[in-house]
Amino acid sequence: LMRREKTLKICMNHYVNTDVKLQENVGSDRSWVWNAIDYAEGERDECVLAIRFKNTDEAQEFKEQYDKARAHMRKLAGLPEAEDESDDDDDEEDDENDKKETEGETKEEAK
Repeated sequence: LMRREKTLKICMNHYVNTDVKLQENVGSDRSWVWNAIDYAEGERDECVLAIRFKNTDEAQEFKEQYDKARAHMRKLAGLPEAEDESDDDDDEEDDENDKKETEGETKEEAK
């Protein structure tokens, strides 16, 4: 990440990987972390990047723009559109629902 000198706007100076999702930084609704590959020193360096904003609105705007860039990159690569990935909490709910369904099937099989 870097800040443009004239406009003072934040920008990324690496490709947006279609598989890399922003994750909310623990305990903060105004910061994000993600994995990236840095070649600044000439060699591949896998790293975790983070950014913190002065308020939640700016953090959400950054995430929206990042997600738009991911969708654009998916389209350019000819990949199918990703499902709504707004919350990882949904994954936990899906896991819980799958567990309940499996338990229900097991109970029915036992009868």
